[in-house]
Amino acid sequence: MKTSRITFIAIVLAMFFYVTNSYAQEKKVVVEPKKSTGAVVTGLGARGHAGTAWTISEGKSTRLILKKYFETESISKESEFEFEADQRRFKVSISGWCKSGEIHVTILRPSEKVYKTIIIDSSAEVEWSQSVRFTDEDKDYIGKWIVQIVAKDADGSYNVILSAD
Repeated sequence: MKTSRITFIAIVLAMFFYVTNSYAQEKKVVVEPKKSTGAVVTGLGARGHAGTAWTISEGKSTRLILKKYFETESISKESEFEFEADQRRFKVSISGWCKSGEIHVTILRPSEKVYKTIIIDSSAEVEWSQSVRFTDEDKDYIGKWIVQIVAKDADGSYNVILSAD
């Protein structure tokens, strides 16, 4: 009886390693060059289903995420985000909600001009986003952007995402 259990376990383990090895060989990743934008990476998912394709772009990409939950708090905070000369696209997303109080989110350009102000209060949940593509003539966007967060007796949360590439 003991020998048949050991044989059974050995067979199960052998089948496991065979299936695992077959799956590992099936999960191939291929990198194909793509004209001047980087490379495309593709792969096969489980059981040969098509995988996801990603485009890897040349150049620098940066991202800043700020988020906080408040329980009847008041704060004032500033954060910085650098937009560099070789970057051409700027994306910003602001979202949040408040049961009471207010959360003010202000984005300042490097020239310290206000780019956008969003006020989050109990009137509605807020979701706002924008994507802008810059040219070489848009020099006033290059440099240090400022994100100002001011909460006044806020019971809620905010989420700010800035990215550039």
